Amino acid sequence: MSGVGTVALRRARALGRRRRTTVGVGLAGVLLTFAVLATLQAFTIHPFHPPDEMSHVGYALEVTRGELPTVETPIPAGEIPLLDKRVANSRPANRTVWTANHPPLYYLAAAVPIRIGVALDRPLGGIRAARLLTIGISLVGLALVVLLARELVPARPELWVAAAGLAALLPVQVLTSAVVYNDALSFTLTAAVLLLVTRMLRWGPTPRRLVLVTVLAAAAALTRASGLVVVAVATAAVVAAVWRHADRPGRARVLRAAGAAAAVAVTALAAAGWFYLRNRQLYGSATGT
Repeated sequence: MSGVGTVALRRARALGRRRRTTVGVGLAGVLLTFAVLATLQAFTIHPFHPPDEMSHVGYALEVTRGELPTVETPIPAGEIPLLDKRVANSRPANRTVWTANHPPLYYLAAAVPIRIGVALDRPLGGIRAARLLTIGISLVGLALVVLLARELVPARPELWVAAAGLAALLPVQVLTSAVVYNDALSFTLTAAVLLLVTRMLRWGPTPRRLVLVTVLAAAAALTRASGLVVVAVATAAVVAAVWRHADRPGRARVLRAAGAAAAVAVTALAAAGWFYLRNRQLYGSATGT
């Protein structure tokens, strides 16, 4: 019997190794396919051909000057000849930073390669570097999708590959990751928050997880207005996680859950709320729409 058990154990281990290898190859294939498709588009799509890219680049250029633009700020095109030509040939309504209703976090990152490209007299190289940075941000998000799928269905690794493939091969995901758009950072931060809240619901809200989910939710709110929904989801998940895992009587559990949720929501909104108040003051709407 012991010999039979040993053989069965060896077969199970061999099957497990083959399964892990298959999953690893599948995930690597998904990420590589996305990287190749997005990089190909980053180098073949003409700069500023996507409708909003010249406004996003203009936003980043304003950030490098220490300015936070409004939707009426003219696109500072003088440092990039191709951008200057595109702006000059655009309708008057498209000559301003019309994406300035978005919070500034993504543009702080994109501004670095764009400014370096301008400083080296290679402005289009700087834009392509910003595109590659955006692709890298999306790749991090796809890795987080894999971890999220593993957290939700730990016994079904084939679904980890399917989840990553579904996210990676959506044409809109590839396109918005291959140009200077803020969608990629919003996607990645949302995936990170969902992964954290899933772990909190399963394993409990440790102080480290609470701090991380607060920081990431605030970052999501500082990237796009949809990040406010992420803050709401994180707050609700903290309530549920604390309630589920707190080893205390009813009233104390309620107070602890409410306190933890309030800390997350208040901190995240304090970090990002100033921008939405600014939008409301400038445009009469928190989202600037």
